[in-house]
Amino acid sequence: MKFLKIKDWPTNLKGVVVVGGIFILSRLLLAGLGVSFNLEYLEKGWQFIDPALLKNQLWSSLWYLHSQPPLFNLFSGLVLQLFPVHFSLVFHWFFVMAGLALTVFLFLIMRKLKINWWLAVVITLLFVLSPTIILFENFFFYDYLVLVILLISVFFLQQYLEKNKSGYLFTFFLILSLLTLLRSLFHLVWFLVIFLVLLYFYRRNWKKVILASLIPFLLIIGWYGKNLYLFGNFGASSWMGMGLYKTTMFLTTEAERQTLFKEGITSGYFPMDPFTINLANIKIQKVMVI
Repeated sequence: MKFLKIKDWPTNLKGVVVVGGIFILSRLLLAGLGVSFNLEYLEKGWQFIDPALLKNQLWSSLWYLHSQPPLFNLFSGLVLQLFPVHFSLVFHWFFVMAGLALTVFLFLIMRKLKINWWLAVVITLLFVLSPTIILFENFFFYDYLVLVILLISVFFLQQYLEKNKSGYLFTFFLILSLLTLLRSLFHLVWFLVIFLVLLYFYRRNWKKVILASLIPFLLIIGWYGKNLYLFGNFGASSWMGMGLYKTTMFLTTEAERQTLFKEGITSGYFPMDPFTINLANIKIQKVMVI
């Protein structure tokens, strides 16, 4: 049966089968060794709406969410509602499937960069079988999904650059907009910089670039505008201050922070972790609904 002979398959298909097959075997082996999915951040993470609200008041909770972009909480809430008993298993399998997508797209991106297929296979496997990737794949947080989505966006950008079809460009911008609504690090400014770069290099097709980016741009502006109207904050997250504070805190030692406080340069809260500050002895609640 000639169609079953791998040596006769196209090179890229051969590589996808190899990396995909080894990835699946590795995850089955890890499951057999007892590697489990860590879901504790669903309850503990400040980034997440309370699971009870995700189950019972998902849409109103998302509407009044301002501390984080909405997509990961939307995803979490839908899983909790659709699979109230086996949600942990569903989350785990979703992250494993994301890992399979990462494996395939990473290989295909390297092939589009003209990297030899066997070298692309080796690099892909070294990456997806690394302890760091295995750790993030089994940890309930959005960072791993951000990595996968970024890779997929690169693939569609490559498709557009190669084939010059508007559908690929629209998909690329749409994926970028999903990133801005998934993690606040990917700000509207980041989206606009990428848009302007493409507009500059493809200025002869400026209408195509603008039209492809319009709906994704409006999705971002819509969420930012909602936050501006309800909370006076034009952005996907109201945590910018805490984020900058945390970054600054990690760049200083305890002694330096104490010195700055004693000299009156900083407030008494500067030596503290921003996610554990307890103002006036009142515990800050994680509930995100007003």
